[in-house]
Amino acid sequence: MELLLLSNSTLPGKAWLEHALPTIAGQLNAVVLRIHPFCPGDANLG
Repeated sequence: MELLLLSNSTLPGKAWLEHALPTIAGQLNAVVLRIHPFCPGDANLG
């Protein structure tokens, strides 16, 4: 199993996942693509 973990889904001035699309496209030989978004309730925790 291979995992691609992203610490963010957007960059200022770019569309959602635009900065990661080349890497994602390179991994699309996989049978299943799952996107599990995670967002803490408060980004300023700790």
